[in-house]
Amino acid sequence: MIKMLNVVSRIDRDKDFFVNYLEVISILKFKYNIIFNIKIIGNVYDEDVYHKLIEDIRRLDIISQVEITKKSIPFSKLFKTENDYYINACIGDFVGYSSIECIENEMKTIFFNISENKIDSQNISFCNTIDDLVILLLNLFSNDEVNIRLKNDNQLLLERFMLDDLEKINLLSILKGSNI
Repeated sequence: MIKMLNVVSRIDRDKDFFVNYLEVISILKFKYNIIFNIKIIGNVYDEDVYHKLIEDIRRLDIISQVEITKKSIPFSKLFKTENDYYINACIGDFVGYSSIECIENEMKTIFFNISENKIDSQNISFCNTIDDLVILLLNLFSNDEVNIRLKNDNQLLLERFMLDDLEKINLLSILKGSNI
């Protein structure tokens, strides 16, 4: 069974972490004999970064495992199968809105920390290093309970970032200048 790691990100100078994901795919293939494919979903804004990405794919010998759309795809049109995982970069435990959108759209989401600040989290969806990501993907490949935990941890993370009904009412009253 082949699993898919999806990266939703434009290809640009400020997105210099693709090689980390490619290295993980290579490690899984050559060290563990496990095939994870990777799909990079997003527009190409910098041709030099794109060409470096292609060079890295060739160097790591994972050409048949990588797809690059070169175009953005709306979240509502992305795949949501049991074999699909979405990976987003995070800075420490700060995640961007695209990460929240992934979880809201019921996509199993993994976070790769691109900062030097390590995340101390019990939430298995956060990975500090390439080794952490390899171990998580190995566990997701072989253990349904880890898949369930990833979904649950994603849901807990979503609840942390989203306002409940009372918080929404309070925020609106503050913005309107009245108190409840």
